Amino acid sequence: MVRRHIFLKFNPNRKRFFELPMLKVHDKQGNPYLAGREALRRIIARRTGTECFEPPELVDKFIDASGGCLRVLFSMIIRCG
Repeated sequence: MVRRHIFLKFNPNRKRFFELPMLKVHDKQGNPYLAGREALRRIIARRTGTECFEPPELVDKFIDASGGCLRVLFSMIIRCG
């Protein structure tokens, strides 16, 4: 099995680039990629817990909106919390 890492280049001050890890949340046809989505759910559960999301389906909406980027995902969660 070949693993490919997806990164987003982020340049906040235009002097250095940072590579931000991204997880695959949709396949090429636009269908949900369950392994990536479950990995993000586990990360969220460890970092914030799941009891703060009401309704629980809200986690999936955050995952969809983030596109798999951890930085964007937690930025949205923090802003809404």
